[in-house]
Amino acid sequence: MELHQRTVNIAEAKKRFSEILGKVVFGKETIVVTKRGKPMVEIIPFQKKRKHPGDMKGFLNNDDSFFEDIETFRKQFPRMMRKKRKNVSS
Repeated sequence: MELHQRTVNIAEAKKRFSEILGKVVFGKETIVVTKRGKPMVEIIPFQKKRKHPGDMKGFLNNDDSFFEDIETFRKQFPRMMRKKRKNVSS
């Protein structure tokens, strides 16, 4: 998703703060607040940080039992691990 970026001076941001926040949250815009033409701050939509399994301590160690479990599953259910082929009729 691409965000549209606008620039407003600090006086305008002060007067229209609530409106600006609404545009950022609901309009998916980013706002750069300037003072005398110099960027001071960027207001961007909040995004919750998603936890990634790779962030867990020890997740990617080669001796992790997770990899053994996956290999066991792969051996027990080989048909599920293959890609399905599309049946094309002529």
